[in-house]
Amino acid sequence: MSANCSTFEADETAAADRRTLRVLIADEESLIRRMEESTLRSLGVEDIECCAGGSAAGYCVLRRRPDLIILDVMIPGGNGLLALRQWHTDAATAAIPVIVMSGFSILTMEPCLYARTLMFLPKPFDAKGLMRALDHVLAVAAQAA
Repeated sequence: MSANCSTFEADETAAADRRTLRVLIADEESLIRRMEESTLRSLGVEDIECCAGGSAAGYCVLRRRPDLIILDVMIPGGNGLLALRQWHTDAATAAIPVIVMSGFSILTMEPCLYARTLMFLPKPFDAKGLMRALDHVLAVAAQAA
């Protein structure tokens, strides 16, 4: 009985933490952006901004200072790995965690990813995978605080 109660309390805490997140989705595919946004909203995330290109993503990151970035590797106007590298080297954005999504395999991507990439999600993604990644980001942030 207490295991169920603890699980429920943890789920409530995660849901409360999700509501306060500012999330930026950077993906060139509008259908994928809508699916990611819909999934995040169903998980309780309320503050979501979406963009389709690298230059727009860079502008949004600097303007909004999101708590989390969900980044597709192949975005027009500058690829996602370049954006990731730039954000990683800029003191103003270096601490923002990034979930990288790609149709490429993790083995192909691994040398390109940096320490602040907390999760890699292959495309096509599923809602459970996105939820696990989101909760992982919240757990890491809670430990850092």
